[in-house]
Amino acid sequence: MLLIIGISIAQDRIKVISDKLTQEPNQDIIAKGNVVIYYENYVIYSDKAIYNKNTKELTLIGHVHVINLVNQEDIYGKKGFLNLNTQKGYFIDAYGHVKNIYFVANKIDKNKNVYYIHKGEVSTCKINKYNKDKKLRLCVFSAKVTDKYVFANTNILKYKKIPVLYFPYSIFPVGKRRSGLLPPLIGSNTYNSFIYQQPIYFVLSQDKDMTITPEYRSAEGEGLYFQYRQAFTKKDYLNFNIYYFKEPTTPGDWWTGRNLSIFRSNRYRLDIFGRKDGIDFKFDTISDPYFLQDMYFRTNQRTIPYLSSYVNYKKDTSDYFTDISFKFFYDTTSNNNDYTLQRLPEIDFLWKNHSLSDGIYYNVDAQNTYFYRTDGLKGDRFILDPTLTKTIRFLDFTNSTNVSFMGTKYIGLNQNNYNTSAYQVLFQNKIFFNKNFNIKSLNINNFYELSYNYQPIDNTNNPVFDYKDYQSNQNYIDFKINNAFNYKGYNFADLYLEDGYTFLKKYAFPTYLSSLESFVNSASYQNSNLIVNKPILPLRTTLVLKPIKYVSYTLDSFYDFNRNEFPERNQFLSLNYKKASFFVGNSLAQEINGSKTIDQESYGGAYSYKSFSVNGGIVHDNISGHDVSRYANFIYNGECYNITLTFQEYYDGTRNQYINYVLLTFNVFNLEHFTMPISR
Repeated sequence: MLLIIGISIAQDRIKVISDKLTQEPNQDIIAKGNVVIYYENYVIYSDKAIYNKNTKELTLIGHVHVINLVNQEDIYGKKGFLNLNTQKGYFIDAYGHVKNIYFVANKIDKNKNVYYIHKGEVSTCKINKYNKDKKLRLCVFSAKVTDKYVFANTNILKYKKIPVLYFPYSIFPVGKRRSGLLPPLIGSNTYNSFIYQQPIYFVLSQDKDMTITPEYRSAEGEGLYFQYRQAFTKKDYLNFNIYYFKEPTTPGDWWTGRNLSIFRSNRYRLDIFGRKDGIDFKFDTISDPYFLQDMYFRTNQRTIPYLSSYVNYKKDTSDYFTDISFKFFYDTTSNNNDYTLQRLPEIDFLWKNHSLSDGIYYNVDAQNTYFYRTDGLKGDRFILDPTLTKTIRFLDFTNSTNVSFMGTKYIGLNQNNYNTSAYQVLFQNKIFFNKNFNIKSLNINNFYELSYNYQPIDNTNNPVFDYKDYQSNQNYIDFKINNAFNYKGYNFADLYLEDGYTFLKKYAFPTYLSSLESFVNSASYQNSNLIVNKPILPLRTTLVLKPIKYVSYTLDSFYDFNRNEFPERNQFLSLNYKKASFFVGNSLAQEINGSKTIDQESYGGAYSYKSFSVNGGIVHDNISGHDVSRYANFIYNGECYNITLTFQEYYDGTRNQYINYVLLTFNVFNLEHFTMPISR
């Protein structure tokens, strides 16, 4: 029978339990066998323990394990020493973790909440003391762990037992939102044999932070990216970004084929946005239209067609909605921004639906916009659009009738020969039907809409600033079908169909009834070569098929019955099985003369195996005969790190050559988690 002996020392608030317990003449308490010690927030295990009541020193021998949940300590060792009064001590041949830092070390010293690791390894993921796992770890001669940072000397970054990188000194944060180095980017491209970006993150307070990113490119020059973020309230915030880049004073090869009159040695992007007291604002400008293409690595950043700057105020109540904004656009596709149309300002006021009589409701929309540009048509436009609405419901049918009376006035036009006033009446009647049908395990959700649209006045001599100025006469019926098919809860197909019949017996090629709020065929009436003199409008079809969970096919097309052709067709097929996927797509669009404006094919796939994954793809343009883009990403996700190797290539028609990128990004110890969103 095993006898467990325990002793409690009330004045020291310590409790010792073991197989054998003795007290020496010098007042030392010696515990042997399955020792368990409880003291305040500590639970301590060992084979043998010696406790000095006078000095409150605790010596631990054999299979030492110290746990303190409050201090986030979980330390193992062969031997240990701990002064319960001063919270100082050490552990020999130790491993475990303090805070979120795991370690294996010859020795670890403890000084209250600061820990010193000697001749060991540290990581932010759990590591095996015998190097049997494949974790990323930092081999250190010494390291200091505080409640905010790890300061390490003589570092070798190791993967398992293989040295990867050496650096003499390093600092990385403990916990969330700590200042420090973020994962860098290393790479090269067609014009630079070496590219390096190193973000440095600074926590200023709970509600503000900043990031400074120095950048070096072997040929293009040096740059600096600065970001400042601050939260004022739960809704109000500021985000300030400036990207400055210094190039050689002589244009490099990347300027070949460009307009050199806009060459800048000092290049920049200034991007400021936020919200304050209900006002949203943004200021976004660049030194030259090629800045995005040259400086950024992601396709969605390089190919932004325009930058927008604005000040916007919105007020929404139960009675009205108002929107006041100043909008300025920077066209990145043109060497000259003088022709870009600005809205300075635009004021929109909507008096919401109010009852008039007998189920008839009315609303009034008033809009005033001053269109400005340095060169070209400009002026002020005022639109007043009152609307009457009557809705009737019967069983599963809903009938909605709308009559709009729109008046448009143009003031201060800088060009003559335009009508300065336009009036329009739009009558719309829509019948909706929505009902589910169930046939055993098959469920079909049906939505149908039949609408009639009549606009008698043909205003073709308006100034044209945007689609609201297209006010041609219209007289057509439109029919929409939207079905969702489910079998035993599995959605295996969706179908959307839209077609129409115009009593005017003419439409612009191609006509997409759902493209804009008003009938867009008027946009092309000025060019009679685009008019098809037939009554049946093109058919819009959107079909999504998922016969099994591994296969998905999407078709989005317009079919013109009168010309027996598809003016636009987009198809996408994807296959997904376990950890592999593949996709193929095709996009086609053409003009009335048969010439193609878009003819592109895309292919790609992805595969993952354990911690490794790869994905890639190609977009090929059949018109130019070139691959628009090619990319491949190789990713390894470790428990506390990931490494991504990216190959990108895109075709630059201006220079008639491919521009390639090779980029390496690695996130050591999951440092991106330390830049949490700021809060107030």
